[in-house]
Amino acid sequence: MNITGVSMRRAGILAFLAITTICSSSSGNSMGVDPGAQSAMQDQSEIYKSFLTQWVGTDQKPINVSRRAETLSAADMKDFTECAATGTQWETPAPTSDIAGQISQLPFVRPTAPETWKPQDPQNLMAHGQSVGSAVDSGVSHGLMTLSAVVFDRTHHIAALKYSFVCGGLCGNGGTVIFIKTAQGWARSKKECGTWMS
Repeated sequence: MNITGVSMRRAGILAFLAITTICSSSSGNSMGVDPGAQSAMQDQSEIYKSFLTQWVGTDQKPINVSRRAETLSAADMKDFTECAATGTQWETPAPTSDIAGQISQLPFVRPTAPETWKPQDPQNLMAHGQSVGSAVDSGVSHGLMTLSAVVFDRTHHIAALKYSFVCGGLCGNGGTVIFIKTAQGWARSKKECGTWMS
């Protein structure tokens, strides 16, 4: 084996490692993760947890939540602006992502792949003899909550998301929710828009 060739490769690897170390040190982040993106991810996680905790309420019965966040459209962004306040300028929404890691710490959440989810439609259950109460309980416990990506305004003090909960053909609800950043963290605004129920 050519010793000079081995030495050259070794020198190249050492140079690459030295440059990588210097770049990481100068950025102040050894993992190379953008601190702004990391902060937005933490805020998004806090908003998801806050929304789901409030939605489930005190009984905290298990709920299926889609592990994939829904992509936001231009129409969604327009709805958010109308809901939050005219003139709100939003950052570019994050691309669709797997949010299982952000929601799975909640003991009542079952991260669910939407393509494998199957509803238990209360209407069908009642047609097969179940009582209304039993059919609705079964439908809700097997329903699927889908959350959109969270979008922040340019000041990073307002956030918005869409949600939908589907438990059958005529069983579900959804809407747009606004969150406001406070000294204690992200708080859900009383303002909710585009609510629907089936």
